[in-house]
Amino acid sequence: MWNLRLWCPSCQTVLANEQVSEEGRCWRCGSIVKQKEIPSWFFKITAYAKELLEDLEILKNKWPEKVRIMQKNWIGKSKGAYIDFEVDIELDKELKEKIENLSKEYENRFFIKDNRLYIRVFTTRPDTVFGVTYLVLAPEHPLAPLITSEEKKDKVYGFIEKVKKLDLKKRSRGDFEKEGVDIGTNIIHPITGEKFPIYLANFAIFDYGTGAVMSVPAHDQRDFDFAKKYDLPIKVVIIPEEEFKKLKENLSEDEFLAILQNYHPKKDLEKAYEDKGYLVNSAEFSGLYNEEAKKEITKYLKSLGKGDFATQYRLRDWNISRQRYWGTPIPIIYWENCKVVPVSEKDLPVKLPE
Repeated sequence: MWNLRLWCPSCQTVLANEQVSEEGRCWRCGSIVKQKEIPSWFFKITAYAKELLEDLEILKNKWPEKVRIMQKNWIGKSKGAYIDFEVDIELDKELKEKIENLSKEYENRFFIKDNRLYIRVFTTRPDTVFGVTYLVLAPEHPLAPLITSEEKKDKVYGFIEKVKKLDLKKRSRGDFEKEGVDIGTNIIHPITGEKFPIYLANFAIFDYGTGAVMSVPAHDQRDFDFAKKYDLPIKVVIIPEEEFKKLKENLSEDEFLAILQNYHPKKDLEKAYEDKGYLVNSAEFSGLYNEEAKKEITKYLKSLGKGDFATQYRLRDWNISRQRYWGTPIPIIYWENCKVVPVSEKDLPVKLPE
């Protein structure tokens, strides 16, 4: 598959993150490293993420504990939900065909159903879904150029090229100025039907999660800062327990429920509220404790066919393609007629000439 890789234009080879300096230079020749899309072959180690994590228990008292913890964090198990957001766009025959072909390569990231396009996000916070006010795509997301409105294309393409020059290691750490661009196309909220803008943002990375992020600025600091910068709405959907109890004490049951479903903070938020609490502005889920709401909202999304419980891993498939003689011999033959076939099992392993 085609993959965005770190590329040294001088050495003419891909580089691992560890082979790029803090200044974004190649460890061997010192050239400025670029990001480049190249065809690559992978070991699908993500298929074994669960087993790899479980088998770390076998290594207890056999491996140093700090190594086991490092491996556990590398695999990075997260429990949450996937949620499917419909894109507010009409699909002509050509666009539909392009997206369907792409969706086969990038499974479980986006799909077409009943002639409508959906973008899938993974979140550990389904309890905040009513607080979504925009959706973010990674600039590398293959849908980005296809669903950008005509009037936004020059600006969006310029932003994509700008992000390609950024150090991927810095983007991973997040220690840089957050920037984005509106692509001129909206998404539709899976429960309320409200429409919100789609942005490309330099902090979103396609290899992390699904390459799409549901943004809840009232309850995530990064989303909050981005929303403030681009004047995007901020909707509170969780309040602290103390505030919840005060409201409940001073109001009748009907008044209390009405306030919860149409809650307005007394003053503008100065920062995101990221702690636990009770839901407000969340339709019939208002009043639920947020940990309980995670389950109830996910079950409701599942009943709508727009989400489900999910487990995700930080682990990524292992790219083994190298443009060096000493690189991994990949048992694939490229024929002149463009046919690509695996080497026959009887001819394995592939060995390089001495």
